[in-house]
Amino acid sequence: MCSLIRGLYPTTKPKNHLPFAICHLPCRPAYAESASTQHFQTGLAYERLGRYDEAYTELQLSFALDPDDVPNAVALGVVACRLGRTGVAQRALERSVTVDSNAIASYYHLALIYEKNGTVDRALDAGACGI
Repeated sequence: MCSLIRGLYPTTKPKNHLPFAICHLPCRPAYAESASTQHFQTGLAYERLGRYDEAYTELQLSFALDPDDVPNAVALGVVACRLGRTGVAQRALERSVTVDSNAIASYYHLALIYEKNGTVDRALDAGACGI
């Protein structure tokens, strides 16, 4: 029985006590996670399992719901880059740098993408910003 609800019920049962009461329902946390956070956590779990396509889908959903979440943008950038979707990765990482100019991981991964695309000058600029 949920400890929060236990105190609400008297120790003796009334005559018309129903066999199913609210105490049989699972307890929920005091706060509900946002949909963005749920997609982000699911995406990270898929990424850790090596299921990059599913991770990409979940992280894109989370990014669409909250584009200003820097850890999500970095995670989406890394997974997209791993899948060869450098355009999506670049946009997500550039967005994270726009929101937080101290996002070192974003600069690092941007430098890798720029180097891969052959834009060495931009790679050096991104690397210098990350230092």
